[in-house]
Amino acid sequence: MTDDLSRNQAARLRQERWEHHMHGLCILDNHLNVEMEIASHRSAVLNHLVEQANRVKDLWLEFQRKSDNGQVLEDTAVQMAIEQHGLQSHNFHQPQLQNKTVST
Repeated sequence: MTDDLSRNQAARLRQERWEHHMHGLCILDNHLNVEMEIASHRSAVLNHLVEQANRVKDLWLEFQRKSDNGQVLEDTAVQMAIEQHGLQSHNFHQPQLQNKTVST
């Protein structure tokens, strides 16, 4: 009977350790998912900024080329100003994901 009690107690302790480890793994998995979503958002923002910067650069080169030829077009200057304003006023807010909490 003592052996049965020891085995039952050992089995219960193993089960408790297993549940504790699984709970920890779930917390880590949730945290990793949140961090991956935040990283994905940041990557999308950076890609958008690179695209905007490239558009501004292209417009600036076009503006310089036309300026050198004495053919500065008003719409090019206006478009360039719009693009530059878009870059300067870009919203760098963190995604709503940052407010997520990982439950323990």
